[in-house]
Amino acid sequence: MTTRGASPCVLVTSFAVTVAYAATTGNQVRRPVTSEPREFCRARIAALSAALVIGIAWNAYAAPPLHGYGADVSRITVSGLSSGGYMAVQLHVSHSATVKGAAIFAAGPYYCAGGHSWTAYYNCMTPGALTPLPALSKLHAVTEALAKEGRIDPTRHLADARVWLFSGTHDETVSPDVVNALAGYYARYVDPKQLTFMRDRPAGHAVVSADPDVKAACGVTKRPFINRWADVYRLIVLYPQTISRNGWGRDLTFAMNPKGCWDWWGYTGADYHTKAGPQIRAVKAMVDRIGEAR
Repeated sequence: MTTRGASPCVLVTSFAVTVAYAATTGNQVRRPVTSEPREFCRARIAALSAALVIGIAWNAYAAPPLHGYGADVSRITVSGLSSGGYMAVQLHVSHSATVKGAAIFAAGPYYCAGGHSWTAYYNCMTPGALTPLPALSKLHAVTEALAKEGRIDPTRHLADARVWLFSGTHDETVSPDVVNALAGYYARYVDPKQLTFMRDRPAGHAVVSADPDVKAACGVTKRPFINRWADVYRLIVLYPQTISRNGWGRDLTFAMNPKGCWDWWGYTGADYHTKAGPQIRAVKAMVDRIGEAR
């Protein structure tokens, strides 16, 4: 296990997912692509570790249309907390040919829920004797089968990814055992030198920061520090968003998602964890749009 920085302060409790990628045009640095939060899950914060850009996204409301920036989207990074962490894992595994880094806070292995909300809530958040985590051998087998079918990228692309995992010792929402399982899942595919797991910090269910400029007390929500780093390192940061929903939608599908979580148990359909998943396709389309010419 590799640890970095001083003991961090708990800054945020929320769920999140981001996509970040290098972008340059001549000598000019492009500003981050951002949108403002509202309603549930309002927290925004970020950290920078192991050369991965780590960021957050929130519950949705109308945002300006995306524009083309001529960005290099051939090597992107993803990150997320809680359900956003699960979505980041899904996006990474599905599109590992282009997703070359992942930073995951408080989430578990790919396809942990197996398409079942009960399994998601119990086995994959707070597992116990009667609700154990699924065997990694089963999850690896599913991953390999999906890759063979072409529903996700070949798993060989995961080998050179940089992966950074975090689990706070005070997290009562997602058990550290769940993140341990995620580390075990990645260990099959990722070079050990490229895998960092920080699990000894006294943090809750949150994104944390060891930034020496953070003066506020723990629990204070601040604007995302990632945006100031984006200019320095010539990055564009995309903050995709989800919405809360209970009942039937305009697409004639039924879902119970009162907290606006990302889909990691199948409320958008059976393909939620693959390239064909509605949310994964939406985020991929956003990334491709930013890669288009201005």
